[in-house]
Amino acid sequence: MMTPRTHFPIGRHCTTRILSPARCAAAVCLLLPLVGDSAAAQGATANPAKEIVVSTDQILNDSAGRLAEMRKHLRTYWAPIEVGGIFLVPGTDDDENDAFFRALAARVPLTAGVPDHRQLSKRLDILADDVAAFLSAAKLTPGPYRIDNYHLELAEDGKLPYSFSFDEPPIELPLERTFLFTVTEEHLKLLRHLNTGARDDPPLIELMDVKRPYGYMTYHFLDMAEALGEPEPRDADFTPQQIERYSRLHREMLFAAQAFWIYAQ
Repeated sequence: MMTPRTHFPIGRHCTTRILSPARCAAAVCLLLPLVGDSAAAQGATANPAKEIVVSTDQILNDSAGRLAEMRKHLRTYWAPIEVGGIFLVPGTDDDENDAFFRALAARVPLTAGVPDHRQLSKRLDILADDVAAFLSAAKLTPGPYRIDNYHLELAEDGKLPYSFSFDEPPIELPLERTFLFTVTEEHLKLLRHLNTGARDDPPLIELMDVKRPYGYMTYHFLDMAEALGEPEPRDADFTPQQIERYSRLHREMLFAAQAFWIYAQ
């Protein structure tokens, strides 16, 4: 049985001096999980989702068709949880995002041997695998790409919170509605190593895992060093210069992933 939906506890994380409580609520409700008051979560009752019935001709049997549908509708959004990750969702409205993923999942073929109550989770995993395969196989030439700065809708004074879990400087956005972002070889190497998965309550694609973005090491800079083909320092003792560079690259992945999602072939 799915756990009840619980939003990120806003009050505890609005002391960053970046977001007002109202703006913080808007940002956090961008389908941020799954952390909440445990007693409230235990006492809540999940609303059963209405089954979505689709015709045979609507079924997306192949990865290419599913990926095309996702690239048409989904956007990259920064998730300011843990070390910071990237979610793929249609927008900032929880209910609309939920409805989209349930409708899309209903067009993924049923998996034999999986019980009905696990079909949504399994179908979302299939969609996440499609995205991971795209990141691995698609090509993008390094260079400048024009991208839409819809991130400003969730920003305060042009700044996105980097993480509600750590005291880190925010992500500073350009103030233009569209801007050129230069994708580098470093960004492309990191994109190939993104730890991609799915969540089913609320349903979404986690393009870049919020806890282990580039692999499975506890300290994500170690995974970044490996992805970039650089030496991993003994005892993870990175220099201040390395920390600054890796932090900058990690922040820039929001825009690199957005450009790749739009333009890669």
